[in-house]
Amino acid sequence: MKRSLTALLIAFALMIAGCSENNTEEPDMKAHIHEKGGFKIEYPKDWEVQTRRDGEIYSLFSSIDGKAQFKVNALPIAQGAGLDQFVALQKRYLGEKWPGIRFIAQENTVFGGMNGKVLSAEFQKDGEQDLTKGEIYLGVADSTAYRIFCFGPKANSGQNTPVFKKMLDSFSITGIPRFKDASKTTGGQATG
Repeated sequence: MKRSLTALLIAFALMIAGCSENNTEEPDMKAHIHEKGGFKIEYPKDWEVQTRRDGEIYSLFSSIDGKAQFKVNALPIAQGAGLDQFVALQKRYLGEKWPGIRFIAQENTVFGGMNGKVLSAEFQKDGEQDLTKGEIYLGVADSTAYRIFCFGPKANSGQNTPVFKKMLDSFSITGIPRFKDASKTTGGQATG
């Protein structure tokens, strides 16, 4: 009886240890430097990366299944324009891009060494039945506006949150972006 109880306790302890090891496992990260965009970020090494430099400066990181996405934009902003103007422009732009987007919350935050706002939102992508949920981080520094999208299926939001947090925590501004032609910027130009 005593041996059975001891064996049972050991088996239970091993099971708990195995679970906690799996829950604390973090993805291997890889650095991405966007020289023209003036930013650096780390992302899971098994994710895909797309980068664009003409007009709109961005880097898009996608999970292997394409469901989780993390996109960093650097946008020119009008001289003297501030964070509040950028937030208002982005809400209007996102409302046009995704009619029916629902902004759940807006809070102050700090990312990449700058003060910013984070908008929590839900929307439905064209042709998809699943609801998409995520955050949009908005900040302004040195005549540049930064927009970071962290999105994935609402059903997977708890699974994506630790990866998105790690990516956001690694974001840093490394220089002033070199915009090819600020007048051609698309995707929610910060200047309106």
